[in-house]
Amino acid sequence: MSTLDAQLLTLGSMLSRDVLRPASDGRTEVRRGRLFGLLIAVAVLVLWRFVPGSIFSQAVVAFSGYVTLFPLLLLGLRWQRCSAMGAFWGMGLGNLMLWWCLGQAEARLRRAMTSVFWGLLPAAWGFLAALLGTVAGSCWRPR
Repeated sequence: MSTLDAQLLTLGSMLSRDVLRPASDGRTEVRRGRLFGLLIAVAVLVLWRFVPGSIFSQAVVAFSGYVTLFPLLLLGLRWQRCSAMGAFWGMGLGNLMLWWCLGQAEARLRRAMTSVFWGLLPAAWGFLAALLGTVAGSCWRPR
């Protein structure tokens, strides 16, 4: 399996099991997972077709989005004080920082990038913002 296949299956499964109510039988969950996987694949194809740039630049954006979820995963599994509010703030701040950095890079502000990014990729800043957001949100509103 390639990475893209695994990402499609994972996202389809997450949406069908975690976002929607769990189905009473396994067939409905499988159908939902397949439907979400198909919708995600179509969305990726539309983005590939209409968004300028190479597949590498789009993969960088996708990878960066997954990187912002890692602090939440790590702290959710290992830190007992991690809360839903911390998860919310971690995902929100991580993705906001990521999109801001990507927007700065897209605007071709090379001089500003060296002072703002200090030589780090946008994913690193998204990771740090997600980590700080998760910790701050969990301390602010504990379980």
